[in-house]
Amino acid sequence: MNITGHNSYHGCRICNIEEVYSQKHKHIYFPPKQNCMNKDHSDWIGYINEIEAATTNKEKEILIRKYGIKGKSILFELSSIKFPRSFPIDIMHLFFENIAPQMFKLWSAHFFKDDDLNATPFAISKFSWDVIAEEWANWITLYSVPLIKTFLPAKYVKGWNEFVTAVHLCMQSSISHDDKKIIEKKLSTFYKHIVKDYAKVDNKDRSNIFLISFHYLLHVAESIEDFGPCRGYWQFSMERMCGMLIPLVKSQLHPYANLWNNLVLYERFNLLKYNKEVCKYIFPQKEEKKWPSHIVFASPLYKEYEIYSPSKQYTLTQAELKKLKETYSAIYDINVNQIENFSPIVRKYGKLCEDGHIISSKWVTKDKIKNRNNYSVAINITVDKYAHFPNILPELEVKEIFGEIEYFIMHRSTTPTTPVVERLIFERPVFGTSFFKPSIGFGITATTPTTAAAATATTSITAAAATPTISTTAAAAAATATRTLTKAAR
Repeated sequence: MNITGHNSYHGCRICNIEEVYSQKHKHIYFPPKQNCMNKDHSDWIGYINEIEAATTNKEKEILIRKYGIKGKSILFELSSIKFPRSFPIDIMHLFFENIAPQMFKLWSAHFFKDDDLNATPFAISKFSWDVIAEEWANWITLYSVPLIKTFLPAKYVKGWNEFVTAVHLCMQSSISHDDKKIIEKKLSTFYKHIVKDYAKVDNKDRSNIFLISFHYLLHVAESIEDFGPCRGYWQFSMERMCGMLIPLVKSQLHPYANLWNNLVLYERFNLLKYNKEVCKYIFPQKEEKKWPSHIVFASPLYKEYEIYSPSKQYTLTQAELKKLKETYSAIYDINVNQIENFSPIVRKYGKLCEDGHIISSKWVTKDKIKNRNNYSVAINITVDKYAHFPNILPELEVKEIFGEIEYFIMHRSTTPTTPVVERLIFERPVFGTSFFKPSIGFGITATTPTTAAAATATTSITAAAATPTISTTAAAAAATATRTLTKAAR
């Protein structure tokens, strides 16, 4: 835009608010003023023509300070660009990198250089803020209100909550006209709260609280009116792109040429994989490492799943053996009594890998208090409401239960109707009943002795503190068993 910057005498690019210079603080600030008219495209052109018509450098400098514009921007060559409306407010910088840190300084008594000015009702001891996260976006929307509610007077919590509500609405992917009006009202109320309860809390001069960032809050709704949801033009994506490009610059003398050359080189390198003759010499095929089954066990039936060591040979208890038989009974729709010569010997494993995500078990977690819990699960099961009434037609319903993964096992068994099959299961007593739920890998399901025929394979399972993608893949892995067990349930 070719403007003098936010700290100039006309720091706002949208309206004609003028600064107030503070002799005490040696800086310019933007206290609230009434009837600040917005600039439009014709105003901008008029200012530029006046600057370019200046006959002396001194006269030109005076006009630049007056209007906050250094000269004509190259973007004026684009007829679709309208100054200043084509340059919306970026809430990433405004909310998360300016307002939030500045309010944090106010509350932690670090905003003013004069300690007397920091002695206010809204100042909190710095020792209370050691746990605050650096990600301001999450801090604003999730943590700030519950945290400050403990320390600040009610009017400060209420004022801050106005801002938090506006931030939540601004971050939506879709913003209605009613939402826009609420955002405008909330930010205006928050700005008035800053003026009344922070700047004028006593008779001391706190004019340096009126930074340009607080003034820009009054223009956020205008940007939404012109451009729609803030997600469409906030700078998160650009910041990430810059973070990817900066490491490519190795030359301080010619940084832009160096960046361009590295981009071209990387792109050429990426295209080599399409030349098979060259690719096999540059990217030789690595031989797939084979592990013994006691370290890593995999099955061609479930290519996306592997179970990992630690492992050991384990003999099932009578209760576990009974439930495992009921699992096979439900899967293959056979009577439990038909299952003979059933070996209680299994191999017990500690971890499951699903598409690169590790799901642990309680068996291998050493310190269950301090360590991250990645062995708790939520399970959706389909059960027959009338499983205990054989003369009533089945009525299936979905229930959600919670439990912990005790361990994973691989069991090799020969049933009367099937060849040797491999199943991975884990066991956990849940609410007083024992439940096998092996659908997240090689196993299918079984339930308690009284409801074995009534349960179906899980349709959703989420390992708490592990991975959010488990539920979808688990449902796919259990689809076949679901049909089998539903039939058995009837």
